[in-house]
Formats: sequence, structure tokens, C-alpha cells
Amino acid sequence: MTQDDTNSVPILGKHEMRGATIIPLHGKCYSRRKPKNARIDFETIRTVTLRNALDICELCIPGGRVVGVEYVVKNPKRVDRRAGSFKINLRTGQWADFATNERGGDLIALVAWRYDVSQSEAARRLASFLLLEAVVLK
Repeated sequence: MTQDDTNSVPILGKHEMRGATIIPLHGKCYSRRKPKNARIDFETIRTVTLRNALDICELCIPGGRVVGVEYVVKNPKRVDRRAGSFKINLRTGQWADFATNERGGDLIALVAWRYDVSQSEAARRLASFLLLEAVVLK
């Protein structure tokens, strides 16, 4: 992780990609202007996030452990004494906190829930982390 000199916000690193929207998981948004006929390629982002599921889980919610095909960790949004009720399936990306009944269908939803952002913003942040182009032209 590096520090951005302009505002001291931790970011994942500076990545230059042609036509990409660069938004770090942590910190402020630094993005280029999107074309008018652009949409977010959720399917590609969802597919690539599953290939990197453990890295994404450890970055978003550190301190967990892998049990079988699940990442088990304390819920970062509530007081949790021990890990066990919050689980993320590393094959499907589905996640749930069985104590509060909060759940989501993929890792995009996990990032959106964790950082209190929209699904599209979460997809952009994940694309930036994975060095993908989040926006595709229609």
C-alpha cells in the first residue's frame, strides 16, 4: 500500500490504464471522465473477483481464516467477540452474517456493504484493484 502525497489517504497503488476509471478501495475517488454511452461490465468484474476472492476478502475484512471453501471472519460492522457467524463463500462469492441475517450474492455486494457505497461504485473499486477496465462502451 502506498500513501497519496496530496491528501494522505491510503490507496492500493497508482495504476495508469487507458480508458479506465481508477478508484481505490480506500480513499477518495480519482476518476477520468466516463464516455456518455458507457456502462459497467458487472459480469467480467464478478468473474475476475471470484478468481481473486481470498485476496479481496483479506483486503476488505482482514483477520479471518479459511475453513473449507469459506472465509470466516468477525463482522466489521458490529461488535463480534469471535469469528463464526460471518462467512464468505470463496467459490461463489456469496456472503452472510447469520447473526444479523445480512447477506449478499457476490463480492461486489460485499464491497458495497462494507464501504457503504453503491453496487456500481463497488464494481469500479474492485475493477481498479484488479487492474480491469470497469467501463465498457455500448
